[in-house]
Amino acid sequence: QFTTREIINNEIFEAASNSAPPEIEVKKVQYLPTETSEPNFYIQAGVTVTAVGPIESLLTWLYDLQQPRYFRAIHNIRLSPDKNDDQLVNARFQLLRWYKPPAG
Repeated sequence: QFTTREIINNEIFEAASNSAPPEIEVKKVQYLPTETSEPNFYIQAGVTVTAVGPIESLLTWLYDLQQPRYFRAIHNIRLSPDKNDDQLVNARFQLLRWYKPPAG
C-alpha cells in the first residue's frame, strides 16, 4: 500500500541497492515523481539508478530486480562501457513499482 512518496522511493532504492552483489557499485539515485492516471488505479513510483559492474553480474542483478512477486519493472535502461575499466559496464535505468492508492 502507498504511504508517502519519500518512504516509497526510499524502499524502492534500498531494495535495489541491498540486492546488488558486492561487485556492483550502486552510485546514485534520483527520485521520480509519482504518477496515477485515475484516482482509483495503482500509483506508479520509482527511482533512477546508476550502477557499475561486470556485465554478467549486472545483467543477473537487473533480471532479479524484476521478479514478478516484487511488482517492479525496469524502464529506460541504458548500458555503456566504463571509460576507466574495460571490464565494467555502466547502467542507468528507472526502477518502477506500483502501489494501491491510500484508502479514503
